[in-house]
Amino acid sequence: MAWIAFLKCFLMLGNLSIYITASEQAQASFSSNATQSLGFQLDLRKKEDHCQWTDISGDSNFSMVRDELYGSSVAMSKDGQRIANVGSIESVNGPIASYVEVKQYDGNEWNLLGLPITTPTIGSRVSDDVGLSGDGSVLVFATLYITLSEESVGDVSMYKYSDEGKQWEPLGNSIPGGKIGNFAGLKVSVSDDGDTVAIGSRYYG
Repeated sequence: MAWIAFLKCFLMLGNLSIYITASEQAQASFSSNATQSLGFQLDLRKKEDHCQWTDISGDSNFSMVRDELYGSSVAMSKDGQRIANVGSIESVNGPIASYVEVKQYDGNEWNLLGLPITTPTIGSRVSDDVGLSGDGSVLVFATLYITLSEESVGDVSMYKYSDEGKQWEPLGNSIPGGKIGNFAGLKVSVSDDGDTVAIGSRYYG
């Protein structure tokens, strides 16, 4: 569970801390038997005076869900008011697709900002990293497609939130990963202004 510790340390550098908690049963979701998955939840805390961290997760919006990808990757805006989160669409045999959702904090609770963006095909999934621009208006993530040979190729997509349309709209064309097996988009990052994107992959090309 080292990735949880890393996420916890990294996101506590700002004014908002996010970490993932899981029950003992939920840890079975990492096994091959996906039917044992119970789920995960996000725990969000804001730093107050005297370095006290106050829980601002809300009663229901980040509660325990039956979803073995929920909270596996999160990103937040510079002011801590928007958070992007990865989740999966489950069946009795495990996840069949995944999605990215963005929520905004209104001072009391977290509300969904636009509709979740779902991966386009069954078996595809969002990579283990998502990015948000400084103001939270630009969202970046990769979709990984598994081929018949179990190799993967990534496709990185950028979206911009439309205040007028109240939805996430594609920002330019997606960026294909190139050769099969490069897992493009395993790591992504977007600049504060949303104009520059960095894409990490296993193999170049």
